[in-house]
Amino acid sequence: LRAIRTRDALPLRFEDGSTIEIAQRSGLRVSRADRAKTALLLETGTARFDIVPRPNATWEIAAGPYLVHVTGTSFSLSWDAESRLLELEMRSGSVLVSGPGLEGGHRVSGTERFAARVTAERDPRGGERAADRHETPPAEAAEASAALEASPLAETPEPNAEAPSAPAGKAAPAKGAPSTATGTTSDHPSRDARGSAQRLRARAIVEAAERRGIDTFLASASAEELRSLADAARFTGRFDLSRRALVALRTRFPGTRAAAGSAFLLGRLADDAGAPSQAIEWYDRELAEGGPLAAEALGRKLIALHRLGRTNEARALAGDYLRRFPDGPYAPQARDLSLR
Repeated sequence: LRAIRTRDALPLRFEDGSTIEIAQRSGLRVSRADRAKTALLLETGTARFDIVPRPNATWEIAAGPYLVHVTGTSFSLSWDAESRLLELEMRSGSVLVSGPGLEGGHRVSGTERFAARVTAERDPRGGERAADRHETPPAEAAEASAALEASPLAETPEPNAEAPSAPAGKAAPAKGAPSTATGTTSDHPSRDARGSAQRLRARAIVEAAERRGIDTFLASASAEELRSLADAARFTGRFDLSRRALVALRTRFPGTRAAAGSAFLLGRLADDAGAPSQAIEWYDRELAEGGPLAAEALGRKLIALHRLGRTNEARALAGDYLRRFPDGPYAPQARDLSLR
């Protein structure tokens, strides 16, 4: 299952009991769904999530430049690409939201509601729990938004085309759900265009860098421009370019918060490419440099160690994680490992 755009509400069930209900005229993409990780992109609209916690498994939902790290919880999430507004309504459990202006992540729990909007300037009042500043993109693509923390995504099915069948053990439409995933109807062109506009913006950032010459851009761009290019390149599937931009950010701006945070992103790229040993090296750098995503880096490191069969190291690290981040996004996995 790769992409769904639907006119009608569409429920999905996963083999672990987790469910997602995609609201009318909303778009959801599944970039990864296996025992270790489920990565989703809420392209537009609203979806309700009821996630069952599983040991050594992670759920991440991207929406605009924001990333929602999920343990076991129930909540609704909305993203409006046109107004660049994220809205989250908790029902139970907790999630950690990361993104521009949310350095270190922002915990939302219980029955709290959270909203964040990507704006040109930081709101001094902090908005509804947090108002977020969008990093400045390259000059030729000033309106381009930060790309999503997600792997490359399949193209949206044509209207009335059959929904791709889910691989064994992965997400499948719930019993009684519509058998097709339909495109947005032409009477809602703005909704239908939002996802395409977001992809165009990301491509514009990459193309602007290419017009300047990639080597020249990497050697002369600001830290904000390099981070924007890294995000846009990742969103458009240019993972090597994303990696180069992040390495340039670390090389040219050492000791900065942006450079430290890029270590975690380089670890994610390695993790998603199936290189856990390399990922661990980057997570260690994030931790050593006091990067803004220490809880995520430590959590991903312990899971990578476990996948590599380094069980004793993973168990020891799980105890350290629980001492440092008892309510962190990987606390359930750490508790499970510490008891083994």
